[in-house]
Amino acid sequence: MQTGGLLMPRTDVFFDSASIPVSRRLRHWQDMVGDHLAGVEMRRPSDIPAERAFSGTLSLRAYEGVTFAQVRSANQHLSRTPQRIRCADRETALINIVLSGECHVTQDGRHAVLRAGDFCLYESVRPYEILTPGSFEALVVMADRQMVEASLGNLRTLTAIPVHGAEPAGFIAQRFWQDLALRAGDLKDYTINRLVRSGFDIAGAALTQISTGAAPCSLSSAFALQRAKIFLGENLHRPDLSIVEAALAAGLSVRRLQELFQVEGLTVSGYLRELRLKTAARHLAEVARSRQSIAEIMQSVGFSDQAQFSRAFRKMYGASPRAYRRDRRP
Repeated sequence: MQTGGLLMPRTDVFFDSASIPVSRRLRHWQDMVGDHLAGVEMRRPSDIPAERAFSGTLSLRAYEGVTFAQVRSANQHLSRTPQRIRCADRETALINIVLSGECHVTQDGRHAVLRAGDFCLYESVRPYEILTPGSFEALVVMADRQMVEASLGNLRTLTAIPVHGAEPAGFIAQRFWQDLALRAGDLKDYTINRLVRSGFDIAGAALTQISTGAAPCSLSSAFALQRAKIFLGENLHRPDLSIVEAALAAGLSVRRLQELFQVEGLTVSGYLRELRLKTAARHLAEVARSRQSIAEIMQSVGFSDQAQFSRAFRKMYGASPRAYRRDRRP
């Protein structure tokens, strides 16, 4: 299927509502999307007649750790309700990239109006609303929330903030996701997972580029904190990485940066240490790095003392780096 300039790879699920009677379309979309894909309640806007709602197509492809869904439809209202959240068996972070038409996303007291090329982030652990007035097409990316939060930090500060495709950073981010969805069928799962993490990092970088001149202080602080976290993540391979550098990258004083980390119950050094260990664990488990020695992986995340690295790794994961790698080999 090719629409809006995006051709999805082979699909696990595809359906077209054209052959479904109008009286059954809502039920079919609820089964396919509301119950099995997103865990939401679906209904048509009250002022829209039934024959104008829930027409269109859905193409869905699920890989290990991420799902791409391309939706083309009209006049839908989706609600992530507290009951749906309680019954969910997984937690996801989602990006909605509008390819045509218009889409409204509301979460955490914020409301994003998205048009072609725009996107926003939202997550499944709190209620949200999505409204599409009229015909629309969107690429929806669903990934493990914990993985995304490990990269971007507290997602509550980033949800339902529109990133416009007309802006340079927004254009780069939305093109990355469209290109990945297009080519994912030709990639190995572990490569897709690495690219998905990079995609969320790029989306986070686009969010930090949004002008915060008129934004609440709390949102501006959240962006500054995120800039510091991105800087630490990009430079964690450096043993000499300092808090002063992270503060400068975020445009903050060292004291203010420490205060922002303390709000999350963290210290800058503790966050960096944990980030290094999590990155090392991920590298140890990756098939693509199976020929790298533990010493090389240790050095790639900024540790210079192997005994110190082993003690810290064992304390966090309950196993030595060597045993951790052995247990996760296929």
